[in-house]
This record gives sequence, C-alpha cells and structure tokens, in this order.
Amino acid sequence: MPPVRSPVRCKKPVMKQLQGLHYACDAEEPSTVWVPTMIHPSHDGSANPRFPSFEAVLGVEAWIHETWVKVLNADDNEHRFLVAAQYCSECAINASLQAIWQETSWRGGLVVMRGGKYSSVIEMGGARFKRLAALAVRKYLVNTAPLVEELEQVSRAPAVMPAHI
Repeated sequence: MPPVRSPVRCKKPVMKQLQGLHYACDAEEPSTVWVPTMIHPSHDGSANPRFPSFEAVLGVEAWIHETWVKVLNADDNEHRFLVAAQYCSECAINASLQAIWQETSWRGGLVVMRGGKYSSVIEMGGARFKRLAALAVRKYLVNTAPLVEELEQVSRAPAVMPAHI
C-alpha cells in the first residue's frame, strides 16, 4: 500500500517543525520529537496536505508504514492521528509500545502526529492530546497485530498496513 502522505505541490515549500510523539525502539516511554514538515507557503490546507518527514526521525533503514487512526474522546468527539511505524526485525520488542499494549510484538520505532481539521497534521498539543495519541497508537497496534508476522518475514518489503483504521 502506498504512503498516505502526498508531496507538497509547489516549487519552494516552507519547512516547519511540528511536534509529535516518538516511541523509539530502544526507549521505555515516548518522547516529544520535532518532525520537519513541508508546507505550501501560501495555500496551506486540506487541498495541499502537509508533508511530515518521518524519515528524519525514524531513519531510512526500513519501510515506513503510515496509517490514519481515528479515536473518540470522552465527549464522543472524533480525533485523527497519523501513525508512522517502522518495523525492524533485528530490534528488540519496543518497550514503550508494550507500555500501551502489553501483547504487542512490534519491533522498531513509531511516530504519531495529530491530524487537524483544516490541515493534514498539526502540533500535538498538551497532555489531553497526548493521551488521545496513546489511544490511537494502541488501536493501531491492536488492529495491525495480525500483520506483524508477515512483516517479520519481509521487513524490507513494501508496506502492508492499512491506510485508515
């Protein structure tokens, strides 16, 4: 499945650092990370999606699987998060992800960014949105768990993860 990101359609995009959460493969808990993101200089919005460079955070050693995940808050309002996950069969099981869902066997790093109402990705925001991001990551792990075995066999193959959950 192709990435859910699409390139910024302009000759000179603006680069902005947007806050996301990084579940590093060798960390016990997530950390805040600045994701370099290309933005159209004059027509930023849903017609011109932003392009976060997950490769700058996760590296280019393995494929990056991108999935939009929807979660509901306590008031039943829907929030979207873009999960970018990189599977690395040589890594240990990610402890920061096991803290969210104990049954996970995900090996590798993961970055999550908050989706905006008018822009594809926006700043993560405070503790409330970080909790919702953790729910989105858990939902991602639960829904993609059956595919992890396939990833273990073909970690350098094209993405097999769903584009939307």
